[in-house]
Order: sequence, then structure tokens, then C-alpha cells
Amino acid sequence: MILSKEVEVILNSNNTKWYEDKGYFIPRVNKLKWKAVPKTPRGTKIKVKVEDLSPGSHVKILFKCEDCCTEKWIGYQSFRRNGFYKICHTCKMRTDKVRIQISKNHAYVSGKNNPLYNHNLTSEERFLGRNRNIFPGYYFWIKSIRSIGKCKICGSTKKLVCHHLNSWNTHKEERTNLNNGVCLCVDCHKAFHKLYGKNTTKEMFLEFTELHH
Repeated sequence: MILSKEVEVILNSNNTKWYEDKGYFIPRVNKLKWKAVPKTPRGTKIKVKVEDLSPGSHVKILFKCEDCCTEKWIGYQSFRRNGFYKICHTCKMRTDKVRIQISKNHAYVSGKNNPLYNHNLTSEERFLGRNRNIFPGYYFWIKSIRSIGKCKICGSTKKLVCHHLNSWNTHKEERTNLNNGVCLCVDCHKAFHKLYGKNTTKEMFLEFTELHH
């Protein structure tokens, strides 16, 4: 939270035009008669509203942290660069530490520690599961199934994906079989796997189709 309402700034060649466009009076003098254009004396100061400060201004503004309620003077440019933050740097660092700790805790439930981890898969099968595009014939299978152009369940033509009737993991010999694929929209695909899980069969899909028709 910004507590400062007005601040004093020093005019220079970079900000004079900015404040003049904002409607502030810019004092100018012509000390040399032979010069037709009057200039602003070096070191001239004017008072401006905080919201009218130029983006690159380094002037200090009084800031109150919404977390610890401490008041601090910070540079306006730093305030802008950090996305007009509402908490001080100390509180932000503490928040970042909590976020990092959560990320570290996540490591304890990833990989083999995850309850959904499939211990029956080999390293090769696990790699192919993450990089299916390198599997022989898979790209052609994807292209052929998507060419159907609409969802088998709802008929939608937007956000289409390819679904294995008999799942990728349990029916390896049917991974690129065109008769083992069907075109679905993202919503129907999510709804199906939410109901039946990962390792599904063609019979499950037929049952799901009957439920939605």
C-alpha cells in the first residue's frame, strides 16, 4: 500500500516532457537573450502525485506492507518492476521460502513414492509412455483418428483428441491399430477416464457410450 500522496521530483531532459503532458507547470527561463527557446534550470524541483510519476523514476515513496504492516521507503521504479507488490521484500522472501518448501515436499510424492505409480512398467515402457510420438506408426495412427473430425460421444468438432479403446499399457499389440482408436473431445475424454480410470477396455467405452445416449 502506498502512503505517499505527493512527492518532489527533479526535472531533467528525460522526464520534463512527461510531466508537462500530465498538465504540470514547468518553469523555464531564458538567461541568454540570443537563445530563442527558454530552458528549465538545472535542479528544478516540482511536486507531483505518485500516480503521475514517470515509469523510470527513482524517487522514494512511502510504502506500507500489507503483511507485516511495516512502513518503508522504496524506489518507485523498483515498486513498478516488482508488479506493484503489496508486501515488502522480507515478507516476499518468506513467502518464496514457503513455496520452495512445498515444491520440495512434492518430491516425496512423485515417482515411486506416488500411490499411482505403476511398478509393472519397464523403463522402456515408461519412456514410450512419455514420448509416444517416437513409437513406430503412432503418428499415422493419431493423424488417421483425428481425421474423423468430430467427437464420438457428443459430436463436438473442437479440441479433439485420440482415445485407445483398449488402453496403451495393457494392449501393446493394438497401440497403432486403427480399429482400436476413437476420436473424442477433451471434455468427453476426461469424463471417461474419470469414471473408468487409466487401464480401460473397449467394453468400458461401449458402456460409457450407452450412458451418454
